[in-house]
Amino acid sequence: SKLDSELKMSFIPMPCISDEYGEVLKLEEGINCNSKGYTRFQEGDLLWAKITPCMQNGKSAIVKGLMNGYGYGSTEFFVIRNSNKEICLDYIYHILRMKIVRETATKYFTGSSGQQRVPKSFLQNLLIPLPNYEFQKQISDKVYKKKKQFKQLKQQAEQNRQLAQEEFEKELFE
Repeated sequence: SKLDSELKMSFIPMPCISDEYGEVLKLEEGINCNSKGYTRFQEGDLLWAKITPCMQNGKSAIVKGLMNGYGYGSTEFFVIRNSNKEICLDYIYHILRMKIVRETATKYFTGSSGQQRVPKSFLQNLLIPLPNYEFQKQISDKVYKKKKQFKQLKQQAEQNRQLAQEEFEKELFE
């Protein structure tokens, strides 16, 4: 609210978060005066979907590269901001993306079917093992490395599939 109402910032609706890779797919442009009624966040915050089926699918991301360092988006995001230098937010991000955590969260849903949400109390009461910062960082870096490899392999597999399809069609129609 202390920012200039015409300040350009990023807008991230739910579809702009990848459930598969847990990253922001696209930063749309917005302005501060349009952020009222949305969830507001800033550079480096962790967004975690609280509504079904987005939460179960793993829609969450640490936001980076925000226009002027600020953004707003779906009201169905929890915003987790780290101010503790002994906690690696990337480590928390990976914990919250774990299937067992997401499955456990469904047991705490509130609301009617189709509009069920994880209550804030689930995150407030979630016990997370907290090794020292360096170990948290090591674990997080390993997970990011594996995710990068997975993404590259998946892209290569898609290229191979397309090439095989093209070769098949060429053989068939020549």
